[in-house]
Amino acid sequence: NIQKMLIDCPPNGIVTPSRFYIREAELLECHLDSKQRKNKNKIYLFLFNDMLLIAQRKTGKKYMFKATINFEIDKTRIKDVPDMGVIQNAFSIISNQRTITVSCLNMETKF
Repeated sequence: NIQKMLIDCPPNGIVTPSRFYIREAELLECHLDSKQRKNKNKIYLFLFNDMLLIAQRKTGKKYMFKATINFEIDKTRIKDVPDMGVIQNAFSIISNQRTITVSCLNMETKF
């Protein structure tokens, strides 16, 4: 149960009758600071049919809850990010809640 692995999970939890788990992966969240240097932080993503849960691995199978992105058909999109120097195999998830850009370890993980 993913909810039991989360530290600081929202009070209403992540379980709903229509939600189902698809996959999970450790990726690198990419940021560009004001000097255009590329910063990357390891994050752990749990993909569900209607939501993406963003967490950070703490120890073993424990994860610190960071955020969720709810998928709305007309308000969420995925955008490929061309390879550029140290950022490879990246894509952005753009929603009205937030935008996150992640880099995968390899092309297979990206798809």
